Amino acid sequence: MKTKHGPVRRSALEIIDEALHLVRLAPASTLAAYYVGAVPFVVGLLFFWADMSRGAFAYQRCFGAAFGMTVLFVWLKVWQTVYARRLVEQLAGAMPSRWGPSRLLGVALVQLPVQGLGLLLRPLSLLAVPMIAPTYAFYQNMTALGDGASVRGGSLARRAWRHAFEDPRQNWGVAWLLSPWLLALAVLLAVGSFRVSPVLTVFTVPVALALSPFGWALAFNIALTLRAIPWMLHYLLGTQTIFTLSGRYAVLNTTFLTAVCGLTYLCLDPLAKAAYTLRCFYADARKDGKDLIVELTHAEHMKRAGTLLMLLVCLAAVPCAAAAGRETGATAPALTSEELDDAIADVIRRPEYSWRLPRERLPDDENAKEGVLAAFFRKLGDWLKPAFDWLGLQIGRFFRWLWGLLTPRAEVPPHGASHDWRRSVQAGLFLLLAVTASVLAVFIFRVFAARRHARATPQEAAALPEIPDILDEEVTPDALPWDGWLKLAAELADRGELRAAVRAMYLACLAYLAHTERIVLARHKSNREYLRELTRHARNQPALLEAFAQNVRTFDRVWYGMHAVSQQMLESFRHNNDRILQRAQQA
Repeated sequence: MKTKHGPVRRSALEIIDEALHLVRLAPASTLAAYYVGAVPFVVGLLFFWADMSRGAFAYQRCFGAAFGMTVLFVWLKVWQTVYARRLVEQLAGAMPSRWGPSRLLGVALVQLPVQGLGLLLRPLSLLAVPMIAPTYAFYQNMTALGDGASVRGGSLARRAWRHAFEDPRQNWGVAWLLSPWLLALAVLLAVGSFRVSPVLTVFTVPVALALSPFGWALAFNIALTLRAIPWMLHYLLGTQTIFTLSGRYAVLNTTFLTAVCGLTYLCLDPLAKAAYTLRCFYADARKDGKDLIVELTHAEHMKRAGTLLMLLVCLAAVPCAAAAGRETGATAPALTSEELDDAIADVIRRPEYSWRLPRERLPDDENAKEGVLAAFFRKLGDWLKPAFDWLGLQIGRFFRWLWGLLTPRAEVPPHGASHDWRRSVQAGLFLLLAVTASVLAVFIFRVFAARRHARATPQEAAALPEIPDILDEEVTPDALPWDGWLKLAAELADRGELRAAVRAMYLACLAYLAHTERIVLARHKSNREYLRELTRHARNQPALLEAFAQNVRTFDRVWYGMHAVSQQMLESFRHNNDRILQRAQQA
């Protein structure tokens, strides 16, 4: 999006705010796609860390555990790419695409070499401070731009590297606030300085807090929650756990620290992925204008909704006006003076007209007995007393019923006798847990039912693909796959529509060259620009360039000129088209 002063630049806080809004509006299936890959990896990492640091047979299980963590890492990156692609489709207002095994395998083949190398390069980038944010942004962009449609990672890596240097100030702000790597560095700095010398911690802790302030705040809340839950279970229900028995050592160990870092990662990383997905979306939108298309589509929907609302209001006003006309024209029945006085008195006594009645005054002796505040609180107590009496009666009935349900009949104390308040609290907590479990079960059932319905509806709608109008000048090569254009060209040739068949074959050629990454499709490009772009990418294939140049000249004479298409010209065009597809496939 651009203004008269140049492209719109968003600050880091604006991008994070939009990312939070995007994640909040994302459907449950999108968040489930992320946590399907992230939760197994974090749990596996926690078990791996505990086993390797404390296990007696760590050396024997090291190879198998490391191989398992590699598989979980690939699983994590694949589903993070699915999550980012769902966010892009949500931004563009498109239906969620299907992810089959072949597409997931394509994502794994592209992401594994790059993301595996990132486990080494990202810690090394901490040594070169100016490269911390670009390196982090590059690997986040690889996840945000991956779609599994192509197994060629070269062009994807170039796009991710180019976007990593877009708006450096915004990039540094997002990485500073949302990067789990900076939080991990801050934790290592604080723990390492404490191990070396507790006095050194006084100087290193402020630096560690400044490295990731938002991450520290989130980690502190998670650690406090993990420590408070066993304490609450112990003091409310009398339940002893390993955390309550261990004392301060339940917190001062590496396993607890790893668990806190893992949960913090599960909270921070989805927001970071959404922020860098927005960065890539806006960077690409400066060339293709997708953000403007989305805004115009939304504005069109709002305009239609407003028009429909106004129409409904007008239709509802017609019967009301007719009824008012009938009531106005009808003759009112005659009333006697006594009936009219009674009706006026009934209306005046209504609560909405009580302000017109004269105010009642208390006798002077009652006003003199108590002051203004005493009178106020007395009236307030008189007004609230029935409500409190009823509420106390209902609470007493409930606890008597609950006590009789949980206590054997012979041990029920008489009415008014004292009993242990802890058992009442335990009974209330059990009831609260039962209600919570019931609500959670209903919520999970509705979520899965909605997902099944949403999954079935797009499949039925996608069963019949729409064939574009070949005579429309606005049709672009990416409206159909390249083999779909070839099928359409064969059908048009059989019907005798040779001019339309030539254009269908030419669009198939452009779609296939874009599929093999020889050209980049754009609405503003001319045929000569496509020829120059193909010359740059295939300068060592003269046969491919010659065939494409001949077809460009033929297409321009036929589609934009007045040359008639003969059967011989169509066969020559088809022969050149086959040569182009064959040469592009061999390269």
